[in-house]
Amino acid sequence: MSVTTRVYVSLGLILPVILLVAVMSDVGTSSRSHVEKKSQDEVYWSARIEALGEVVAYQEFRDSVRELPMSDQHTASHYFGGALFETGGLLSTCAQEGDGEASNVRGCFHEYVGRSIAANGLPNASTVLASCSESVRGGMDFVCRHGVGRGIVSSIGYEVGDLSQALFVCTKGTVDRFCLEGVFMEYYTRSMLEDARVREPMGNFFAPCGSLDGPARGNCIDRQPQWWYALLHRTENDNEESIFAEIGKLCGEWKMADARACAIGVGRLTISIREPSFDRSRELCDVTFPEGDARMFCRTGAAFRFARAAHDLSRDAKIVCRDLPQSEKEYCESYADGEPYVLIDQ
Repeated sequence: MSVTTRVYVSLGLILPVILLVAVMSDVGTSSRSHVEKKSQDEVYWSARIEALGEVVAYQEFRDSVRELPMSDQHTASHYFGGALFETGGLLSTCAQEGDGEASNVRGCFHEYVGRSIAANGLPNASTVLASCSESVRGGMDFVCRHGVGRGIVSSIGYEVGDLSQALFVCTKGTVDRFCLEGVFMEYYTRSMLEDARVREPMGNFFAPCGSLDGPARGNCIDRQPQWWYALLHRTENDNEESIFAEIGKLCGEWKMADARACAIGVGRLTISIREPSFDRSRELCDVTFPEGDARMFCRTGAAFRFARAAHDLSRDAKIVCRDLPQSEKEYCESYADGEPYVLIDQ
């Protein structure tokens, strides 16, 4: 029995899938749910923005969620992003110096951008994408551009046929890989829908990536491990190591550059499923890929993601690279300085 068939059989009887922490760290609710019934949190932050101004209100918000778990920070930040949009605030308010790629930064961008595109139509997406680079402070423009990709999908639809429109916006003129990253994350997780449910595999755990080429293909594959984790992780009692071992088998179906993109995606996944831990990311990468280049690429993906996190994590990102052979360790560490390098390229 092939790896693909074996995993398909194990998933064939899945009941409605529960999106656990791996996806919840990036789950928001689009304007489709918020327009009709705003949450109490959004109403509160709208009032604070009106009273204090958006910058001071954001600082107050950031302080109020600092000690919360990452997933809770992210959810709360969607409410602030919604309040910011509805009160006419600036997108650039979502990031301040020193934030890093914190959960509160991501959620604020995702909600604001999603609402902007939903309210003003797909043509507005290109304008928002340009404003990410022109006005977002703190080096967080790539998080903003990721949010545009997610907003595009939530605005135009989640069918395979809708992807071509989303990819066109992200690749018109200069290819924006962070926008592509957001497109595929939202395509798989559907997390900005009111009834957020992960995409069903329909017997194919590799579509639509195999039909794509160029940067879109690599970014599509990079996001598949997160999708697979959501499908495989049905209860809190599931064995995490076994799940990652299965993900490693699925990644093994890809070859060459595609396999590299998949391994990097696993590394990025390791810091999203629980509170981030350098040791846990190393362990999960090694369980998924016991040896070889795939293990190095997985560790590199994790180090890269840690380096883009908040300061208390980013300064020690190289810890993930420990215990690798010297040449692999040097490669891994070269991506652990927080620069927005392009890991996924075809």
